[in-house]
Amino acid sequence: MEIVDYSKLPMDQQGRLLGRLMRIVSETYEFRRWESGDQLIGLPDDDGMTLVFFGDPIAPARCATEIGRALQSYPEMTLRMGLHSGPVYRMRSIDARAGVSGEGIKTAQRIMALGDAGHILVSKPVADTLNHLGTWSKCLTDLGDRELTPGSRLQLFNLCTGEVGNPDQPRAITGSLVPSSAASGARLTGPKKLRPVLVVATVAVVAALIAGYVILKPKAQSSRPIRTTEFAETFTSLNQWEVPRAGGWSFANDSLQVDNQPQIGYARDVNFADFTMEFHLKLIDGGGAAWALRVKDPNNYYLFYLCGPNGMNPNTFLTYVVRDGKLDQQTAIKPVVHLVTGGEYQISVTATNNQIVHKIKNDTPSPEFELDEAGEFRNLGLFVDSDNTYPAGSIGFRTFGAEKFVVYALFVRPPNFKAPE
Repeated sequence: MEIVDYSKLPMDQQGRLLGRLMRIVSETYEFRRWESGDQLIGLPDDDGMTLVFFGDPIAPARCATEIGRALQSYPEMTLRMGLHSGPVYRMRSIDARAGVSGEGIKTAQRIMALGDAGHILVSKPVADTLNHLGTWSKCLTDLGDRELTPGSRLQLFNLCTGEVGNPDQPRAITGSLVPSSAASGARLTGPKKLRPVLVVATVAVVAALIAGYVILKPKAQSSRPIRTTEFAETFTSLNQWEVPRAGGWSFANDSLQVDNQPQIGYARDVNFADFTMEFHLKLIDGGGAAWALRVKDPNNYYLFYLCGPNGMNPNTFLTYVVRDGKLDQQTAIKPVVHLVTGGEYQISVTATNNQIVHKIKNDTPSPEFELDEAGEFRNLGLFVDSDNTYPAGSIGFRTFGAEKFVVYALFVRPPNFKAPE
């Protein structure tokens, strides 16, 4: 990332803006999340900064948008950013400081140098990953192919969420990019000077997984009659579920494990209006867990996110209405029990008309927290949708990021159903 027109500024203003940029970056969630785990290298430069993420291919995009939002409070400072996924090498300088080098960084530098103020330009490898996770695909505009270096052509995209990013086509490439479907052999060279960038570095295993994704549109759930019998699941198989095609779902020991899969998986032949639901939950890595209620189709449902101590919003219970794949946050409250890594909890849900009540029971209480009483359900949250957006639908599970959790002993029952003793 680079401060635009940095060299034209007075020296005292340069120092002030660089200091502000470093503070903004260091306060972002993604920076703090990955810095402590040796999965991030940050290198300040004379007019910007380079960030290299290892492991999570979505972290740079999240970080870039966080930075963009923070900069809205500082209109006098504008950045341009470039994202690329490629090979880099860890190295140590003569004073033992961590460093990086490699073609992955150089490519991202060339991409960034083509942008104007506010642009977040990304390469095709990054766009391919974003297209399969969450609603990122709606934020990407294809800019076509460009030959960044002689004989090396790369398809570029403009990342703009509506809140952050520059929706205009970069001036440096206006009229000079070749459509990706009909690229010519014309030589197109970028600026000679290479600038620092925001770049993601992924290990070979992650790259191989990304390459294996299949672009398929999820099937919409057809209209089905309201279910009047119990839906019980012990997870001896996943035959009753519409499982995300990109993976991340598995079953073993009569339980479902969801690992780093922000695409929803849902019960295929289930359609409840009012219901009661219970399931057991284990937070494997402390990141949290998310479940969907009244799922109309893969892009429309109510979403509830119990964020653990290592999640994006630690120790918080968040409620969303998902419409056409876009998340609209409704509430965010602190849970009444203490969430821990590896902790096990029982979740109880009651849905009546437009009201959904959640309760939680801690199966692994800590003696340090007196409120965590074993064997007792406690109120977790009440959600009231005045629009009654989804009066009926299925149930499902997903993650928000790289969380890992386990679900077991799940059942959903219609009203007046008498549970077996």
